[in-house]
Amino acid sequence: MSPTVVAKEGKTWLVTCSLGGSRIINTVLKMVVNSINFWMNVAELTNAPRFHYQWLPDQLRVEKRFIPGTLCLLENKGQHVKVPGDGQHAAL
Repeated sequence: MSPTVVAKEGKTWLVTCSLGGSRIINTVLKMVVNSINFWMNVAELTNAPRFHYQWLPDQLRVEKRFIPGTLCLLENKGQHVKVPGDGQHAAL
């Protein structure tokens, strides 16, 4: 879903898409931003840990691969962080 082509100086920079219902836009945006801002290649983009927030429920859902210190910083800033397998839900 949501096929996206990013061009730079008239040449294709990135072609991406995603599936996953409400997580589609977050995933595609993460791929585009990380490729442009951090020069990540497709393998790095695909393997980077993902997160999702959609207002309701008021939770920042993150994959287990996030660094625990990052999760603590997010919680200290008021985020309600939920990690799959913590008893709250089965999957990101």
